[in-house]
Amino acid sequence: ATDRPVLGLQPRLTGPDEEHSTIEEVAARALAQLREVQPEGPYSLVGYSFGGLVATAMATSLEADGEPVAWLGLLDVRPPRAALGRRELAAQRWAARLRTLLSGRAVRALQDRLRPSPAGPAPSPAAVPDPELAFFGRSEAVGEAFRPGPVAGPVTYFLAEGSRAAVRGILSAWRRVARDLTVVVVPGHHGDVDDDRVGMLSEQHVGTLAARLSATLR
Repeated sequence: ATDRPVLGLQPRLTGPDEEHSTIEEVAARALAQLREVQPEGPYSLVGYSFGGLVATAMATSLEADGEPVAWLGLLDVRPPRAALGRRELAAQRWAARLRTLLSGRAVRALQDRLRPSPAGPAPSPAAVPDPELAFFGRSEAVGEAFRPGPVAGPVTYFLAEGSRAAVRGILSAWRRVARDLTVVVVPGHHGDVDDDRVGMLSEQHVGTLAARLSATLR
């Protein structure tokens, strides 16, 4: 709900050699696209997940060039591992273990180990890796290696309800990046490509997200 133009950016994530680019390189491509439409600030930026890391790098670069960033919105953007301290890394590990236990995967894995193997036909050949999941995994590695620089302008973090446990104890990493950080809780889960739960960007929840984003947009 804004009278300003809204521009969706989709920069390349890989270089000419098809290897994954760093967050800073992707942000530079996105800034080039942005400046073709709006050469000067102030800018308001928003990004979801990996795109939120790119938006953060864009904000840092713009501010370093003296361009005002009026507002940065982060849609459930997990702090990269490279930006976490020792205690935050420990909190992240415990949260991952808890999610595994609650999902029942640990129980099923234990049952599979204890269950005697039935005599039968030889196991089928290994499945061919899913190209989309493989690309997602490489993108995730790039994101985890990113170290965000400071952002002077106001930042709103839109936290998916389903991500509360995952980010408990590590949101402090974003507070070090953004001195002016506001957290807004929105319904749904993060919604990764391998997550079949109802995501924050799903048809069911996106209207609520848009309304709360509009209320904080500057």
